[in-house]
Amino acid sequence: GPLFSPQTYKRFYHRHYTKLVEFYRHHGVKHIMLDSDGDTELLIPCWLDSGIDIVFPIEAGTWGADPVTLRRKFGRQLRMMGGFDKNLISMGEPTVRDELRRLRPLVEEGGYIPLPDHRIPPSCSLGQFRSYVNLFRDMMSSHTAIPSIRCND
Repeated sequence: GPLFSPQTYKRFYHRHYTKLVEFYRHHGVKHIMLDSDGDTELLIPCWLDSGIDIVFPIEAGTWGADPVTLRRKFGRQLRMMGGFDKNLISMGEPTVRDELRRLRPLVEEGGYIPLPDHRIPPSCSLGQFRSYVNLFRDMMSSHTAIPSIRCND
């Protein structure tokens, strides 16, 4: 879980983040992203209450976070980046395709970009990573602002 409780967040952080979010909004920033690692689900309601509406990364691998479950729980108010288990990339195209297919409805809803969190593991070859990038572009490009260029060997 998180390194501190939601109660600690509310006591020590909420007012500062709220003030920061208000500053950004006053200056035309529409969405506010917070980068926080690990199992952050308990803190998401606190962040939303403070005005933070994008969470990155959604760590699917180590922490088992699932963007589909988080969307169901918090609705479209929560925007997310991450949630694609980076360990799946080295398992081949069918596995990558299945996971992207599972995450695609969230992309179609908006407010979600399915990315691997942090570094790609050394077990993943350059060819496997290129395959992931190409599958991602093929499957998601009609729903995002992703250019139609391809990763070539």
